[in-house]
Amino acid sequence: MDSLEKFYQEEGDRLFNIIVQYAKDITSGKEIACKAYKRCAKRFLKDLKKQTANISVGFSKKEVPIYFDKKELVRVNEWAKLFRHVKGVLAGQPIHLTPFQLFIVGNIFCWKKENGKRRYKKVYIQVARKNAKTQLLAIISSYFAFNSNQMEEIYIAGWGRDQSDKCFKETVAQLKGAEGEIFKYQSNWDDSYHKITFHRNGSSIIPLSKEARKTGDGSNPSLAIIDEYHCHETNEIVDSLTSGDVARDDALMVFITTPGFNLNSPCYKEYEYARSLLDEDTLIENDEYFAVIMELDSKEEIDDPSAWIKSNPIVCSYSEGQSNLYLKYTEAVDDPTKLRSFITKNLGMWIDAKDKKFINNEKWKNAKVNMPDITGQRVYIGTDLSNKIDLCSHGFEFPDLNFVMQHSFLPEDILFQKIKKDKVPYDLWIKQGYITKIDGAVIDDNVVIGWLEDFCKDYELSVQEVCFDPWSARQYAIEMENRGFTMVEIRQGLKTLSEPTKDFRERIYKNELHHAGDPVLQFAVNNAVTRDTNGNIMIDKDKSEQKIDPLAALINAHCRAMFDKPKEDFDPNVYADADFLKKLWG
Repeated sequence: MDSLEKFYQEEGDRLFNIIVQYAKDITSGKEIACKAYKRCAKRFLKDLKKQTANISVGFSKKEVPIYFDKKELVRVNEWAKLFRHVKGVLAGQPIHLTPFQLFIVGNIFCWKKENGKRRYKKVYIQVARKNAKTQLLAIISSYFAFNSNQMEEIYIAGWGRDQSDKCFKETVAQLKGAEGEIFKYQSNWDDSYHKITFHRNGSSIIPLSKEARKTGDGSNPSLAIIDEYHCHETNEIVDSLTSGDVARDDALMVFITTPGFNLNSPCYKEYEYARSLLDEDTLIENDEYFAVIMELDSKEEIDDPSAWIKSNPIVCSYSEGQSNLYLKYTEAVDDPTKLRSFITKNLGMWIDAKDKKFINNEKWKNAKVNMPDITGQRVYIGTDLSNKIDLCSHGFEFPDLNFVMQHSFLPEDILFQKIKKDKVPYDLWIKQGYITKIDGAVIDDNVVIGWLEDFCKDYELSVQEVCFDPWSARQYAIEMENRGFTMVEIRQGLKTLSEPTKDFRERIYKNELHHAGDPVLQFAVNNAVTRDTNGNIMIDKDKSEQKIDPLAALINAHCRAMFDKPKEDFDPNVYADADFLKKLWG
């Protein structure tokens, strides 16, 4: 064995043992970590056993044999050691990857498939502010670009140019301050025309933002880094880069972010998916997706400095970082206007920015059940038809099932305008059956009524009452009465709506009222804020920034359904096991 091979073997074993021990310390509780990160470490240790099993006893057709490449781990670590810290208390000192950083790059680069290609195609990393996120991105970018035998295209995509440039400038600064012969001469690389180019293989690193999003349309990315994903209002940059990476057989997309405030953002949806992969109770698996989530496990930990390391693996590893974090905490306690930002950005917790959010997101998710069979059930129907050139909705409450659902309508001519404005996938929700698309530019009441009439007949529903806002649906009510429906006016004021609004929320919180996870209804619930006058509340349409029509329709229905008592012989806890939703919407 020559000296180089000996170095690779000994150093590979040393670094590998650091990662393994780190993962064991996380899972055992020796290192303080959140539940999601513990699950990430458990997954790593489990995959090590899977690697051994694949080698020793073979594998099923569904399993892809994987192995951990220790030599790659050495290369990544040696690459990082070439650079110096650009800022902070360690500015000017050589970079030595912490166990946390080594664990991340080890998972990203070192898990390989049998053909030598990287195992992971997509990565989600969520960590609080000031935990060397930009530094790590810069190391990953330059390593990916320089150490390839191909001409690689690396894109760093922030929503704004400043965010994209932040990582780009960090990479340039690292390269300029690098140790050794690799970057001693500028002939090896340059950063002209707002692009880093490595001359040995022609690889490039390019910052990309929404201002230049069209640039990504013709790209062929081998690595796409979506920086501060929570800032991305839409997925247009992501979609552009994803469409370009199909030509690469080993492409990688990395989402890296602090949490944000918008629970309807693309980032929050990605977070929920990544979180589900780290939930031991879920059946969701994705062998090509690596998820790292650093967060507090409960609001009670906000006031517990010993728990802050859960979202701050680097900041809380040295005294200056701990002191600075505690100083920010005391400032936030003294100034409540800073508290929300501190909890989200420094403690890694997603919270909604709305001051008076109607329903807590976790409480709403806890009320989700399988879709029950609604055939033959009694139902109260609420309507929200306030705008003929926008979304309008029916809300359904089944008192014997303790179950609510909605169905909405949208004019076809404004569909793409609505998608762009509201930044939600109305087209997908139409395909999934939660929304009906109506021909033309306005809502046709006859289509809405016809749909409702057919729906009630198809499922043999016993419609108790249809509850409507008299200000906006007079003609609708007359036509509905002509077709045999019992119509009830619901005045849109605090006197009428306060008690039903409170009761609806209380039943959701007590898990006495359920839903089936309808994304349109979820969208409305996320948007809803309340107006409070002397203890009386109602949904405030003026302050709710986006659409709440499906929820408003449900509140109208609940105004009457809340006084209905379920049949004594019906068990409200029994829900259909079959996927009745597919049958329901076709």
